[in-house]
Amino acid sequence: MNVDQKTIKDLLTDKSANFLIPDYQRPYAWEEDECQTLWDDIFSFAFPDNNKDSFKANDEYFLDAIVTYKNNSGQSEVIDGQQRLTTILLLLRAFYDRFEHMADQPSKDMRKNISQCIWRTDEFGNADMANLKIDSEVATDDEKEEFLSILRRGVSSKTASSKYAKNYRFFETKINTFVDEYPSYFAYLPARILNNCILLPIEADSQDTALRIFSTLNDRGLPLADADIFKAQFYKYYEKKGTKSAFIDNWKELSSVTEKIFHPSNGTPMDELFTNICIISELLKEINPLQQKLFENSMSLIGIENYLEQHPEIDCEELHIIISALVSVLQSRNGMPLLEKLSAMDCEDMDTLNNILDKWSVFDIRMVLDGIDQRLKVISAIEQLCNDPSALLETML
Repeated sequence: MNVDQKTIKDLLTDKSANFLIPDYQRPYAWEEDECQTLWDDIFSFAFPDNNKDSFKANDEYFLDAIVTYKNNSGQSEVIDGQQRLTTILLLLRAFYDRFEHMADQPSKDMRKNISQCIWRTDEFGNADMANLKIDSEVATDDEKEEFLSILRRGVSSKTASSKYAKNYRFFETKINTFVDEYPSYFAYLPARILNNCILLPIEADSQDTALRIFSTLNDRGLPLADADIFKAQFYKYYEKKGTKSAFIDNWKELSSVTEKIFHPSNGTPMDELFTNICIISELLKEINPLQQKLFENSMSLIGIENYLEQHPEIDCEELHIIISALVSVLQSRNGMPLLEKLSAMDCEDMDTLNNILDKWSVFDIRMVLDGIDQRLKVISAIEQLCNDPSALLETML
């Protein structure tokens, strides 16, 4: 594993620089807020107190780590750092365009330096405009071609609505405003971005190592809450089984379904899906013996009578409330078997999950998702019952 911090210029102008955002990555997600933060941070670094002369030549601004590994085609697959790398390239492309009509030598030199970060070059350092230094194969990103088109042509129509297009236009606006307000500073900002902003490229010796590093850097301590880590582990598993393409297609279809159902304020719809599965898993573990007995007997009257004989302390009104709640569960139980299997499955047990997925279509999974809210409410009602049966009885009567 190679770890060696580099400036943006050193990283991107390297002759061997050839990045690939692989098919298992998530789509580009940065929005204007993240771009504004990046711009503000870089501007404050490059011009302390809004003064270009307060900057010291050996100052450095650390951006982030970029985790990659060399695939069989010699490309550096970006395992972590995709969002920031993509945004930096959009920013550099916007600077490149702004330098187009500037005739002074420093501006010409800077434009050439930027071109060597975006495109592959010949032996004289001239950009080959047909060969970008980055490519994207993200299976769930229908707008990735727009990103590559912006890098090639430097054009984003006002009607384009992708995050790539919006962020590129954002940087165009910021650069134009910057030139108007600080015309004598213009060339200094891209120079200090290229020469003094630092990335930490971590090149793993294998995909397994890279994915482990990715999981370590991004682990938030919530089981299955980070869909990216979950997907990365799936990808590794299915790639070894030779069914990577089928997995990617299934993941993309499931992503489309969850986007129609979940609209979280934080994270992605897939994160929300796995979070809900975890919540249900934990709640199912809390079902008390009476509730479990009723489930096992499928509301059999004989089962209930036997249980009452063994537990004379059970109050009839309390039993009525529990039965009413469980009937609600059973009425919406279409997806319960899948939830029970998922809740009982060890997160490392990929073979069991594979068997489950073989028997459950995306339509079946959607039925589960449609019933999640109702089931959570029912389980919540049962928990209230355990804490205060009389209060819940008054509510239901």
